Amino acid sequence: MSVSWWNDHSKESKTTFDIIIIGGGIAGLSTAYWLEQEDSSLKLAIIDKYEIGSGATGRNAGFVTCGSVEHYNRLVEHFGLEQALQIWSFGETNLKLLETEIIGKEHLDLEYNQTGSFSLASTDSEFKELINSQEIMYKNGIQTEVLQEKEIKERIGAKGFVGGIKYLDDASINPIKLLHKIKEKLKNTIIFENNELIEIKNAGDQRLLKTNKQILNATSIIYATNAYSAQLDSYFSDKITPTRGQIMLTAPVPMFMEGPCYANFVLDYFRQLTNGVRIKQ
Repeated sequence: MSVSWWNDHSKESKTTFDIIIIGGGIAGLSTAYWLEQEDSSLKLAIIDKYEIGSGATGRNAGFVTCGSVEHYNRLVEHFGLEQALQIWSFGETNLKLLETEIIGKEHLDLEYNQTGSFSLASTDSEFKELINSQEIMYKNGIQTEVLQEKEIKERIGAKGFVGGIKYLDDASINPIKLLHKIKEKLKNTIIFENNELIEIKNAGDQRLLKTNKQILNATSIIYATNAYSAQLDSYFSDKITPTRGQIMLTAPVPMFMEGPCYANFVLDYFRQLTNGVRIKQ
């Protein structure tokens, strides 16, 4: 983006922060929250091109899950048993911290439900993988449950799946309401919305960040920009590959799903909101 001389107000101000976080999504606000817990004297800022949650955080299905995008058996194959368990345990710890630090007693206000989540298999080969994953997870003390085709129809109302497994500790939430709850808890962080970052310059041991509205000065910068990272730094061009997803919402219907679901090796997912609306990606 370019800014005309008349609209360029960045010449008129220059504010200094210890750390500036670029990106006002779940990663950016969570980072600010934990930095404040670590050192309450830090002067922090978050800048976002639009409003907070306007990127990936406000465009997802609101799943709160453990582990990684891959089935657990593949996680073990790639990283080994010990590291795979560490990755899964990291997710479990994160979920517990989310409950104790942010959600508290506001489960209903944030539409938080810990109903577990399901991985469904549409083919016998994937179901074998899921069973293999469940066996490894069981040995590692991870709570799961195997479902046959009949149980999937009865508990989720889904057809065309030969089986699946349920991760008992997973949850779902309204991601934007969660984001605003974190924002409420921030004490030493200034959030600059509708500030598009135009340029970053080095100035000795400082960084100058020019937005379409102002110039900000920081000792350190944290990128929390997800798929947009390469637009700010070409370093990320071959490291993050954005993909486009489509989501369909239905009119509210009576509740029939026990919990959110993944399918086709986690590429498709669907859930039903507490008001009956069904989301499908």
